[in-house]
Amino acid sequence: METLSRKALNRALLARQGLLSRERASLPEALERIGAIQAQYAPSMYVGLWSRMDGLEREALTRALEDRSVVQATLMRNTIHLVARADYWPFAVATRGARRESIRRSVIDMPPDSAMAAAARKLRRALDGGTLRAKEVDALLGKETARWIGPWLDIVRVPPSGTWERRRADLYGAAEDWLGDGPSVPEAAAMAAFPSRDRDAFTAHWAKTLANDSVVTRTVVSDGEVAGNIGCWEADGQRLVGYWIGREFWGRGLATQALSELLDVVDARPLHAHVVKSNVASIRVLEKCGFVEVGGHTGDDGVEELVFELRE
Repeated sequence: METLSRKALNRALLARQGLLSRERASLPEALERIGAIQAQYAPSMYVGLWSRMDGLEREALTRALEDRSVVQATLMRNTIHLVARADYWPFAVATRGARRESIRRSVIDMPPDSAMAAAARKLRRALDGGTLRAKEVDALLGKETARWIGPWLDIVRVPPSGTWERRRADLYGAAEDWLGDGPSVPEAAAMAAFPSRDRDAFTAHWAKTLANDSVVTRTVVSDGEVAGNIGCWEADGQRLVGYWIGREFWGRGLATQALSELLDVVDARPLHAHVVKSNVASIRVLEKCGFVEVGGHTGDDGVEELVFELRE
């Protein structure tokens, strides 16, 4: 096996970053190769890409932002970066924990996680498929909370803000609305704080579930495809609800629709749901269907959950 010299390793890195010669590539391809480009000051990303790409015109990057093939968001080091659409979720998921810890270490009187999660839910409801300007987010959450909300809610900068033509990046949208997809399956399991089962284990679990007379289960179908499942069952003296939607079907409102329809079938009340405190999307589904937060607890594994209840 050949060992690269320090000089060869240096040149390989510079070549990958497009700093030895200009290359012909699409904007997403160039960004996927580089990884990410600093975009704290909007013109810097235009110049940075122009210096790496043969024939790049300024308007092409603005169009790519508009057609969502590339995206601006606060990512590494809690600063704005430009990434390819396909790279947004991997970067967001990988850096989220470190970004939160960095903020906690550096900000005096930082609100607790519970307050930041509540603020994230409030902002998510306000965005609801649309956009808000920075001053509107400040008014909604308070300037200090708004400044650090990013690691608790995945948000992106929406054009025309943050472009050469309008350089201030002050228009925000929810990433799941703007990009129309979500984290990977392992991240979905982490959101639910429940490890994924392999096929055999899941089949055994599902057979046991279906044999329980207290269980009401439904398959969630979208455009003829199985998108997930939803159910209601009794445990520890409570009647619980739970649901699972496949990643490729996220952002379509299927969980809200499925829960609403299940509530028409199940007339028992009260109903309860347990959800991880950081799972903003699932909390929003419950709230849309009339559930209210009534408590919380921390499990033996250290995972903090909220308890929601529907009484009527």
